[in-house]
Amino acid sequence: MEITICSKPLFTGETVRFAEEGRNAALRWTMAPYAPAGAAAAELGGSFLEDLLLAERILAPTEIARYRSLFRNPRRQRELLHTRLLAKRLIRDYVEERRGWHVGHERDIALLQVERGDRQGMPYISIGKDRASQGLSVSLAHGGRMLGAAVGERCLVGIDIEQIRPVEEGLPGLFLVPEERQWMSEVFRRYAADEWCLLMWSLKEAAGKALGTGFSRGFSSLRFHALENGEGACRVRLELNGGLERYAPRPRPRGVMYYDVRDGVCGVVCLLFSAQQGGSRD
Repeated sequence: MEITICSKPLFTGETVRFAEEGRNAALRWTMAPYAPAGAAAAELGGSFLEDLLLAERILAPTEIARYRSLFRNPRRQRELLHTRLLAKRLIRDYVEERRGWHVGHERDIALLQVERGDRQGMPYISIGKDRASQGLSVSLAHGGRMLGAAVGERCLVGIDIEQIRPVEEGLPGLFLVPEERQWMSEVFRRYAADEWCLLMWSLKEAAGKALGTGFSRGFSSLRFHALENGEGACRVRLELNGGLERYAPRPRPRGVMYYDVRDGVCGVVCLLFSAQQGGSRD
């Protein structure tokens, strides 16, 4: 699968929109209202009670059950709740703007998950009893102090965010082969070693999330081969192994990946689609 990788401002504080060959997507980030690490629910005081009320107001019944199951981990509860709040509002605005559908309340939008198989955990959208969610994909992310959500139309969307931090010496060798390390260090040479290593992780993570598989078949299941390199941009072939090729858009799968590194955070948005449908560039 051929993929173009290029930079784009992602952390603008506004909704970031994408349009690629008849495919559309939108992205939002927000600061994470995290609970202190290790905090018990009783220690969170008003914020805990406010979150409970918010959860009852915006989460669908299946989401409420999952939220309550995390009662021993208040930080994870808040992450789940506020990521879904961000995603639901983005989806509501997108559907109303692009399709003219009125969604009355966040609770009418359910973010469900694939329950089994290679795509276990992959989120998908259900909106009431109508067909407003048809052709839409969704991706959620959290990293450090940021939460993110993206919705894609007629494409598979995947996002990832990583807080820049020191990388242990052996980490790149776990998920990158020497060829990938060489050309990525050239394309992203303006970044420090820790930054381009985490950026490379985010590129693979976002691609895996768009496919819905993540690294379920191991790090070697997603491998980039350089086709054309430039300063901060490149064209690559994404090799899918371990049976993951079945999840790529068909026919003629293609993709675009956007990245941004700033203020101690790197983020990636991946759009995968079939080049044969609406906008082939033959």
